[in-house]
Amino acid sequence: MIDILAPHKAAAELGSILRESPEAAERRKAAQGLGRYSAEGSLMSRTLLPGLQDESPEVRAAVYLSLANLNVTLKEALDIFRKIRSRLRTEEDFKAQEAGERALQLIRTAQSMPEEDLQ
Repeated sequence: MIDILAPHKAAAELGSILRESPEAAERRKAAQGLGRYSAEGSLMSRTLLPGLQDESPEVRAAVYLSLANLNVTLKEALDIFRKIRSRLRTEEDFKAQEAGERALQLIRTAQSMPEEDLQ
């Protein structure tokens, strides 16, 4: 059974799993869970961003897509976009790269970002 948590509690519990679990599958599920709290985008983005440095490509892919699902301000979206783009420059796993590119596309579309803001 899946517990439904208040956003702050989810950020604390799932964020802890994302940072500390030795199991990649658990970290991936935590990242996916955090992405479901889209209305709390500011809080969840701060919790998810460290996951961009995870050693597991499957976790990074989940983090990319979860970040793209969050409702955030334009300023926050630009910051997330730039951090994903920066991480993708060193991404070596094809599936994670693909998820990151998809996340960038989703963020760009959701925020109607002009190209000049993305530099």
